[in-house]
Amino acid sequence: MQRESNLDGTGITAVVLAGGKATRLRPLSLSRPKGMVPVLNRPFMEHVLGYFQQYGITKVVLALGHAAEPLRAHFGDGSRFGVPIEYSVEEEPLGTAGAVKQLEGSLHDTFIVYNGDIYTTIPLDELIAVHRARKAVATIALTPVEDPSQYGVVETGDTGSIRRFIEKPGPGVTSANSINAGIYVLEPDVLGHMNEGFVMFETDVFPSLLNAGAPFYAHESDAYWIDIGTPEKYRRLNLDLADCIESGQDINGHATDARILVAPDALVHPSATLLPPAVVGPGTTIMEDATVHRSVLWEGCTISERATIRDSVLADRCVVGPYSSVSRCFLGEGTQIPADSIVSDLSMP
Repeated sequence: MQRESNLDGTGITAVVLAGGKATRLRPLSLSRPKGMVPVLNRPFMEHVLGYFQQYGITKVVLALGHAAEPLRAHFGDGSRFGVPIEYSVEEEPLGTAGAVKQLEGSLHDTFIVYNGDIYTTIPLDELIAVHRARKAVATIALTPVEDPSQYGVVETGDTGSIRRFIEKPGPGVTSANSINAGIYVLEPDVLGHMNEGFVMFETDVFPSLLNAGAPFYAHESDAYWIDIGTPEKYRRLNLDLADCIESGQDINGHATDARILVAPDALVHPSATLLPPAVVGPGTTIMEDATVHRSVLWEGCTISERATIRDSVLADRCVVGPYSSVSRCFLGEGTQIPADSIVSDLSMP
């Protein structure tokens, strides 16, 4: 899910909003911040940084709040990941725009705001090119969805100018199905539409831009896009990416089968069955005659003999006893399933 970039991103800063508590992602986020949950056995934020590196972005600022230290400790100054990283930590919640307002003194040119919940292949070079061609103050990326009733829908005019935002529209309210994709290209002038303190783009800044008649545009893309805010969407992202793995492909230095990723130090018994797509984390043990299908196993899990895991996510150090069946479950760190259990449609703890 990569594409070549025609953009030289020199001089462009990307601000990643990653300060939330990830309550919707529980129990998977109980032991680590969302940016550190593993996607294909790498922290999710590494994938976000790879997206920006692909487009030559000069600097990334991680706007953090809750549990900032694990991210700071892992990513450091960004030199290991090919893009310089700085940090902005909120002492109290400032909202999506308030976190950006806090950086006002360092945002002097075109910059990007990126919702730290999303994984996408939306072409950033196209978004910036459209923004500049229209001489916009703000341009937001849109993505189409089948059912927009759970999202904020964006209505646009023929030229891409934004007409209005509709939050979770009911039947017949609008024919639009394009939603805010959580990526904004902004000029420093937008900072003047933000007050100090708690400010939201969606309810404060964007309405202010519309009321002022500012050149405010949208650009729609049908590229891959997903919000990993819930355990099911998190699982879907892992399996979507695993679906793209070819046999023998080198992923993070791991040997792979088609649509299956197994960490180098994981132990999989020869009689165990892995049915694609599947992701098996470091130090995990899958014993004889066990089956794992369409599931994501984090670090240090134990799947005992003749146990079956389907359509599930198991966080670090989960243990599933012999002859047990786990289906459509999200198990938090250290969860233990006794032998001969049948567990389905649960989040634990």
